[in-house]
Amino acid sequence: MVRKGPLTELRAEAALPASGAWDDASTATVLRVHDLSQVSLFADYTEGDTGGGVEYRVEVSPVSDGDDWYPAEEVIDETAVASSGEARIFPVRTASMRLNGTQAAPVHTIDVGGADRVRVLAREVGVTATPGDLRIRARGIALGA
Repeated sequence: MVRKGPLTELRAEAALPASGAWDDASTATVLRVHDLSQVSLFADYTEGDTGGGVEYRVEVSPVSDGDDWYPAEEVIDETAVASSGEARIFPVRTASMRLNGTQAAPVHTIDVGGADRVRVLAREVGVTATPGDLRIRARGIALGA
């Protein structure tokens, strides 16, 4: 069984910090994921000036408060549909994404098993003097619930 949670605003559409600085981690919206298996991220970026882009990274924490943050891993299902009794392999990669120019990013699914919290930090790349706007929404998924 799969249970999907509500769509949550992790980063309201707003300008990125100027000069390529990362978002202030102390003000980042945190999503509680202690009862979830995965989180799907939906990102929309509007460049501030031609040549602008955004880099964003996903971090997870195993504790409910404090400053213990680690790079999240994205689930990449490169296997064919499994048949009965067949094992599935899910390779992963660290979840750091980059978008160039105005676009909606492909949906990224992050493994949050064992984590208690998720956050996303972002920065302008390219034309940092005129940062663009970034919006990130997330939906939690509980597998086998």
